[in-house]
Amino acid sequence: MEIRDNPIVRVTVTIEKRCDGGLYVYSDDLPGFVLSHIDAHAVLADIEPALGVFLSQRLNRSVSVKPIVGLRDALIREQMIDPTPGARITRREYGVAA
Repeated sequence: MEIRDNPIVRVTVTIEKRCDGGLYVYSDDLPGFVLSHIDAHAVLADIEPALGVFLSQRLNRSVSVKPIVGLRDALIREQMIDPTPGARITRREYGVAA
């Protein structure tokens, strides 16, 4: 990953529902990045800080991680459109800046 040439890069994480109601999170962009927990809220809250630690260690420098909000998500948050039924697998994108 050449962060010097791209001050902000995108990392996509995949979120899968587990049979027990928990969530399993991984990224094809970052082999070895995996989170899993029965508490879905806890694992969702852990994505951003876990990405920061994972990438800071890999890049040997401090990075900042923030979720990238898509237009649909922003419209749902503003209650301008109705959310769709929950999918078994979803993806979220995060911006990483070094």
